[in-house]
Amino acid sequence: MSCFRKSIAWCVFGVVLTGVSSAQTIQINRDNKTVAISTTDEATATADIAAITIGFEIYNPDAQTATADGEKLSHAILSALHKAGVEDKAIEGSGQGVERNKDFDEKEKPEQRGKEQFIFLQTWEVSVPPQLAAEAIVLP
Repeated sequence: MSCFRKSIAWCVFGVVLTGVSSAQTIQINRDNKTVAISTTDEATATADIAAITIGFEIYNPDAQTATADGEKLSHAILSALHKAGVEDKAIEGSGQGVERNKDFDEKEKPEQRGKEQFIFLQTWEVSVPPQLAAEAIVLP
């Protein structure tokens, strides 16, 4: 008999839950004064700042030559950015270094590999007004 009572209790519980879940539906009519609103919109704006990553990597047979050539090229790029109207405060160095080259093309001859033993890497993050972005990207 206790099994029968448990079955009845579960049935009553199920009916109560059904009643509760149906009570949560919104009915729109004159009596409950419900207002439903839905909307979508789109916004566009011109960018205030263009964020540009500028960088290079050069290959050399030794670390000293790679560093010297990398410094010359870095100075040339910074000078070109200044000539384009980019201020120092808008230029932030994000990476620089010399490392041994471990990535050779299988088709390269040993003479070519000898010339590419070290890599000098340099990158900057440059923030400029959108009008200067093209000039900062296309350096002379």
